[in-house]
Amino acid sequence: MLSIIVLALSAFVLMNNASFIELQMMIKESFSSFGLGFSSDFLLIGAVLVVTLASLLNETRLPLVILFSWMMLLPSLLYYSSIDWFLTLGLNLSFGDLSNSLPGWVIFLNGLLLVTASLLLRSYMQLRDVRRNLIERGAIREEMDVNLRKDMAFNASTIGACSLGAAAIAALVVVLTPAFSDLSSVFPYLYLGIGLVVELIIIAFIVRFLKYGRILRTPDHSPMK
Repeated sequence: MLSIIVLALSAFVLMNNASFIELQMMIKESFSSFGLGFSSDFLLIGAVLVVTLASLLNETRLPLVILFSWMMLLPSLLYYSSIDWFLTLGLNLSFGDLSNSLPGWVIFLNGLLLVTASLLLRSYMQLRDVRRNLIERGAIREEMDVNLRKDMAFNASTIGACSLGAAAIAALVVVLTPAFSDLSSVFPYLYLGIGLVVELIIIAFIVRFLKYGRILRTPDHSPMK
């Protein structure tokens, strides 16, 4: 469900991108010269519906949803890049052609949800493959389903907590940037201290994840039990 929501949000972001709007005008002018009215929005909506239907009919096609979402978000992300990719590739274009009429926090939210959906999907597909292999080796299907739900719940909570943490840090950066710009002149190592705290939090999450993995591999917590 999250993948479909992210797909719709990415399509909405693309529709507000300057490059898509320019393409839309070019297509409209081309068809109007033949006396026909046409909008590229129909093509985009049609493509979104096709990808959504394909993923709903077969969950193995869910990665297509993530890939298509990244493709639609990429122009808006490139606009915020500090590297001029057009100049690097020798293209006579400007990053202004990739600007978006939506506020920056919408682009950030789209990217954050897309990363979250990508990690959740990857985790689910890996656990699903492990479940299938264990069942083929003689494990009880019902017990494997219970373990799959438990593992997926743990992974979802960890990924969700990291996503919320990233969102909170981003919000704090926006709110506290003016104050920190003044404090940095007084405390030159302030940013170093903040970075150290964030690294410790990340290490804590990694240790928790590795510890959980060791518990699952012990005989008392074996999936075969």
